[in-house]
Amino acid sequence: MFERFAPWFSRRSRPANTHAPTARLSWCDEELQVLLWNEGAKPQLQVELAGRSGLFQSCLLAFDPDNDQLLIDGLFPVPPLDLIHQLPGFSITLFKHQAVLQLWVTLEQYALFHGKPALLVRIAQKTFRQDRRAHSRVQFPRGQGPIALLQLPMQPQLRASLVNVSRGGLRLNIFGKHNDPWPQHTPIACQLHLADHLKLDCQLQLKAVQYYRSPCQHTQVRAKFAPMTAQQQHTLHLFLFKQLQDNPNAWAASQSLP
Repeated sequence: MFERFAPWFSRRSRPANTHAPTARLSWCDEELQVLLWNEGAKPQLQVELAGRSGLFQSCLLAFDPDNDQLLIDGLFPVPPLDLIHQLPGFSITLFKHQAVLQLWVTLEQYALFHGKPALLVRIAQKTFRQDRRAHSRVQFPRGQGPIALLQLPMQPQLRASLVNVSRGGLRLNIFGKHNDPWPQHTPIACQLHLADHLKLDCQLQLKAVQYYRSPCQHTQVRAKFAPMTAQQQHTLHLFLFKQLQDNPNAWAASQSLP
């Protein structure tokens, strides 16, 4: 049982069948958004039990991506517990706008969450679909985004603040007017200070540079990430996941890169 669920279980929880360990699933950003939004907003989930007609309802209480586990509220209408115990698994469908995530899960344990019945399940299979393709990006309040250091060829280092970022690219604000020639075809070295001990060294490919006079003089840079190594991608995905987990309202959808 993973540590962050441990306080929610009581001694009256009784274990279900144990299952052989399976390979961990790989989660994309869109799937994580659906799961974490459902964890925070608590909308109704659709649950289907094999051999039973009709849909059951539940809600997502918590999600642990490290162990591919969910804690869900007890089903309604309430099926016989022995029935769930005997099933090889059941399906859960989660929605977020146009995104649909269908999961095949197996029961691991009956639990109590704040004194109410709950089920701990492990995700065995998943299917994701989205009717409208979109890049999801995290937005930062003006002047409060992480710091980025840009190194243009033969130019002093520039200090910028992050306006938004996605897997594909970012938008930066630089104080003052910077109309020196910007390289159009040469990657720009960038160091993102994402957190106290988390830095990302990457290369940017410039898309646009725009000068604004208000609310104060600043230069806005739009760029996409040059191809990243696996470790760079992992660092970026960890940061985006943490931002979504801490503040789901910071996310916005756009059909183009920032």
